[in-house]
Amino acid sequence: MGGTGSGGNQSSSHDGSKRDGLPSKPKDFNGACSEVWDELLTQIPEGILRSVDGIQLETLVKLIVQGRALSQMAMANPADVAGNRAWMSNADLVRKLSACFGLSPSDRKRLKIEPLPEPDEFSEMLKRRMAPRQ
Repeated sequence: MGGTGSGGNQSSSHDGSKRDGLPSKPKDFNGACSEVWDELLTQIPEGILRSVDGIQLETLVKLIVQGRALSQMAMANPADVAGNRAWMSNADLVRKLSACFGLSPSDRKRLKIEPLPEPDEFSEMLKRRMAPRQ
């Protein structure tokens, strides 16, 4: 999950990002999704996110936005059992997926954050030689 490299592949709806860098914001994110994405990037502990975690982060963002809408509906109509059940179900999914990104104190204690490897001079020289010329 977060930081372990098992978050899945990025879909074609994402723009490119560095292999071990941060995931790229989906191109179709705007409004509330874009704001939540940006907010989460500032809250997730450094060293957790990798580009491969984009799909999980995208899912978490969508769940949070959906949860806010469900919350408003539940507050407006507390007698709506199905609406309240949907809201609570959403909140449970958000809590579970948030754990992958260390978004609570107890989650942060359990996470093993692997440092990014330091580039060596030889690797950097190879990258420059292999890079397409512009």
